[in-house]
Amino acid sequence: MRSAFVLGLLKLGLTANGQEAGLTWQGGTLGGATGGGGGPTWLLAEDFEGSNGGFDLAGWSAVNVLPNPDYTVHVLSGTQSCALTNLAQCGAGHTYSAPSSTNYFYIQLFLLNYPSSGHEGQFVEVDGSGYNLALKVTETGRIRLQDTGSDKAITNNGMATNTLYNVWFAYCQGSGANGFAFACFDSSSTRPTAGNQYCSYASMSGATAPATFYLYNGAQTYTQVVIDRVRIDDVPIDTAP
Repeated sequence: MRSAFVLGLLKLGLTANGQEAGLTWQGGTLGGATGGGGGPTWLLAEDFEGSNGGFDLAGWSAVNVLPNPDYTVHVLSGTQSCALTNLAQCGAGHTYSAPSSTNYFYIQLFLLNYPSSGHEGQFVEVDGSGYNLALKVTETGRIRLQDTGSDKAITNNGMATNTLYNVWFAYCQGSGANGFAFACFDSSSTRPTAGNQYCSYASMSGATAPATFYLYNGAQTYTQVVIDRVRIDDVPIDTAP
């Protein structure tokens, strides 16, 4: 699995602590106040309420073992959510067509437990041609950005277990070593653009558009997470949809 998020023709302008400050690319400014995503024009929208084996969308493919999209113990939205629980390397991938080199991602996330000491658990990944961007959770609930297997950025604060969080992330395509990515979380509906619950990295690999989105628990430490309301768009998702 190799992941990719892409945002192209860019010019980076970051503050010393990595907050968004004038990152521009073909089409606008990253993190601009454009509202809550594309509504009916989502590139991908999944609420786990459907009849395709529990998925709304047809076309999800198993990664080793499918997660449980009919989970009803801790429901985050609607009547059921998707649980990646107690199975190492369980996951599902879905391809989608990215019309732009800038993609924004949103999920609801609920941690049932932390990874065991000294380990981290992955929960989502986006793949492109020859590279991937993964989000992992540490043993203290911090979110780590990983670029094609290499750790690149991490939030200062961590998420609590048994708490609903909104998680946002994005990737801006570069020419191979100058892409930009961020990840952040909050229990409120507004996306952080700096601070202890935000991290970013300005030298991402990859120079192609995204191709596949994965829900994925690759931990051998049995990290248990629940996910809902997956959204992908090519305009900023600044509030929880």
